Amino acid sequence: MHAGEVCPSRRTQPLGQPASDGCGAGIGPHGDLGQDARPLNGGGPIWAIFDAAAVEREAAAQQPDAVALGGYLMQLGEVPYLEAWELQRSLAGAVSQGAIPDTVLLLEHPPVVTLGRRTEAAELHVPEGAGVEVVETDRGGKSTYHAPGQLVCYPILDLRRHGRDVKAYVRDLEDALIRTVEPFGLAGERIEGLTGVWLQRPPRKLASIGVH
Repeated sequence: MHAGEVCPSRRTQPLGQPASDGCGAGIGPHGDLGQDARPLNGGGPIWAIFDAAAVEREAAAQQPDAVALGGYLMQLGEVPYLEAWELQRSLAGAVSQGAIPDTVLLLEHPPVVTLGRRTEAAELHVPEGAGVEVVETDRGGKSTYHAPGQLVCYPILDLRRHGRDVKAYVRDLEDALIRTVEPFGLAGERIEGLTGVWLQRPPRKLASIGVH
């Protein structure tokens, strides 16, 4: 991904300098996550500007254990799927090399159907001219539809720091989703043998989970 904006914000921050408002999350002399990136315990909206090349340089200059505990939360608004995917790939490389801590992206996508590794041709029904992008991905699972108004969360974590158990990680995501919707009066549940969170009677899928 080339350096530049990933969201509607037009503010920019010189690379390697801390944010002027005191809430930035610079990653050292070689790069900066953006003017409004902040730790997970920060509040308010965040519009992140990301320089992938700078993060990769920083990753090469640091040791894997150099990252402090904590993480980054980025709220990016509406982002095209492929742009968000490239951002995730760049961030994943930086997280795995220790340049930045675990990072969570919150965003929405324009209308798009993503195809997981278990997608079957018969399940895809997109009328011609519907204005819906179709993208093949390397995640698990089947097809998933995204559109404005649907919140998408991309946790970018180093599982070496979280138990190395992918199945347990997916169950933890389901638990987090169930707890998140409970204050809204929604009783999220699991269905045996399936991944995700559901509303029952009748079963309706509330949240999909796919792991790259």
